[in-house]
Amino acid sequence: MDNQKHNIILLLGVIFTIIFTIFATMRHNFIITDELQKLSVNTLNEITLQQQSELNDTIDSNMELINLLSISLASASENVDSFVISEYANIFKSISSMNNIYIIDHNGHGTLLKTNEPYTVNEQTLQKVKNTLKNEYYISKPVMSEVLNEEVLLLIAPIITNQNTEGYVIGEYTISHFIKKFSVPFENGHILIVDNNGDIIIENMSEDYMPAENLLEVLEDPDLTNKVLQNIIDRKPMSILTTMDQIALEKNIKVGQLQPLSFNQWSIFNIVPERTINNLTYDIMNETNILTSSIVLFLILLVIMSCLKQKNTYDAIHMLAYYDELTGLPNLVKFKIEAVRLLANNKDKEFSIIKLDILNFKSINELYGYETGNEVLRALAEVVHNQDVENYFCAKVDVDEFLLLGPSEIFEELKDDPNLNSNKFKEAVSIIPSHDIKILYGRYIIEREDTDIAKIIANVNIAHQKAKATKNLYFCDYDEKFKKNMLKATAITNKMKTALENKEFKVVLQPKYNTITEKAVGAEALVRWIDDDGNVFFPDEFIPLFENNGFITRLDKYMLSEVCKLINAWADVGITPLPISVNFSRVHLDNPNFPQEINNILATYNVDPKYIEVEITESTILENELRFINMLKSFKDSDIEVAIDDFGYGYSSLGFLKDFDVSIIKLDKSFFSLDVNNRKSHIVIENIINMLKKLSITVVVEGVETKEQLDFLKSTDCDMVQGYYFSKPIPIKDFNKNILGLDI
Repeated sequence: MDNQKHNIILLLGVIFTIIFTIFATMRHNFIITDELQKLSVNTLNEITLQQQSELNDTIDSNMELINLLSISLASASENVDSFVISEYANIFKSISSMNNIYIIDHNGHGTLLKTNEPYTVNEQTLQKVKNTLKNEYYISKPVMSEVLNEEVLLLIAPIITNQNTEGYVIGEYTISHFIKKFSVPFENGHILIVDNNGDIIIENMSEDYMPAENLLEVLEDPDLTNKVLQNIIDRKPMSILTTMDQIALEKNIKVGQLQPLSFNQWSIFNIVPERTINNLTYDIMNETNILTSSIVLFLILLVIMSCLKQKNTYDAIHMLAYYDELTGLPNLVKFKIEAVRLLANNKDKEFSIIKLDILNFKSINELYGYETGNEVLRALAEVVHNQDVENYFCAKVDVDEFLLLGPSEIFEELKDDPNLNSNKFKEAVSIIPSHDIKILYGRYIIEREDTDIAKIIANVNIAHQKAKATKNLYFCDYDEKFKKNMLKATAITNKMKTALENKEFKVVLQPKYNTITEKAVGAEALVRWIDDDGNVFFPDEFIPLFENNGFITRLDKYMLSEVCKLINAWADVGITPLPISVNFSRVHLDNPNFPQEINNILATYNVDPKYIEVEITESTILENELRFINMLKSFKDSDIEVAIDDFGYGYSSLGFLKDFDVSIIKLDKSFFSLDVNNRKSHIVIENIINMLKKLSITVVVEGVETKEQLDFLKSTDCDMVQGYYFSKPIPIKDFNKNILGLDI
């Protein structure tokens, strides 16, 4: 009886212990789950805020560019058709992340800025733009792009002149590119962009979800949907924790985070199944329903392990979101956050931002391999990171680009040591001893009123571009003039093809005269750019730019074609054509087919080669002697005369005359910067001309501006002269009338 009573008491004790243990364990797990849910909400909130910031920055910055471009176009002319290729377009292309930009007039005709090709939108799209846009910018819902052949967001701004809409600037941002800005951060996640009606504009989801059209289909709860809609309308953020199947052990709990976007009254709604984040915790909860009190301690240990794993998961997500994987430095997102904080907390101090990269880093990868390149980047990251300075922050923002932010005085020493010649850095890069590593710096000194971090970074990008564009200068400050020059160069580049098609490049002729008879015996063809408004651009404003971008080859061939037309026009009226020299850029010497291309143009217009002289500068020849020798033979075989221009400019090599069988030498006008009345000047000029004549070379002297200069040259064996004493370069019509006595 006592044993039975004891057993009953023991059984009751065991049952009580089991019940208590199960209850205590479930209660304990409930508390842990609650805390993890809060952590999940906080984690999702942080990620959603990051996505909100990225989307806002992307759309706002691109919309700002579209607006700025439309305003610039509107201010440029009252007729939108006259500036379809905008003077400012390329600078926006170079810094915009949009996939496509085009400009159309009110009839839908325009130009794709990416290719400068004509483009016409379909009537349906044009009417939609006109019906939707009311003299202000507009961001569309997803539409199918005719150019990109995929869904895009249209960023549209009207071009308004005198209160009339003359056209539109339209940027296309692909949905696939846009979705990358809010990629699903967790397995089984679901991210929505919704409007203030709850309609889903864009969604990025895992395979567990079916596409939906509105929030109700996603939330499956009318009351909750109404609450979310009200927050969307009120432009308020919101966190949710909703249960759609409480019976099934709460496996369908969803964590949601709503944040308003800055455009179109849209919002981003990030939904993640809570089990995805806390999968191990739910496994523990399932096991506690069948476990006895004997494994309570083990369960507690599992809960602790779960918490640790959750923390590690959070830390890993945090690293991916804010840090560079290769170097461990903060990335651009983290830099922006910290930069705002640093500047806000130090308003009384002057700060500077530095952008740096390694010159020709690509060649390091190609010559030594990517792992070596990575070692160099890690070494550079260590140097820029290990700065024992207060209020300093650095980040790796691209392949080999770094941003540094700190008090202005700490960066002054970089001017004297631009290549980080510290022992640590030298030791780190000793793996490539034969490579001369140069680091380019751009600096922007932040003004007190500067609060827009995107603008600050844009300005330091300009300073860095200046460093790239400036030879032998590795440290450059932000320069407003350089920015304007970039805009001007961009404007010229954007106009050049259209200008050539519209024949805005004009041939002007400077006559050459027989030194003794003072009769015109030839001419030199020069180029002037005269646009539709009558503005004249001289060669020094566009030739260097055209040589850099390669357009000079088209312009030179165009000039030769125009000269051939002129020679034929003279022949048609019975005038024996005068030989005309045509200038050709150094760029042509890189083309082995250059002589044949000249012959093809002459053949096209049926022009005798004796009327054309190919004029190339002496400096060009000295840079490419071997190529010139080969081309000179080809020209000689085709009976085309070659003239050496600017002979005597800079450092001449008289020795090259014995190696090059040229027919004509043009003495540079710099000879007459000497005093022609000076005996030494006479001796220099007379002997050079005498030497050239003994070599059977025709001598032309440029820059003759006075009678004294002409009289002196008459006393030599100089063949021809040209210069302002006789005539400045004049239009073809004036040349025909004043020089040839023709009215054509």
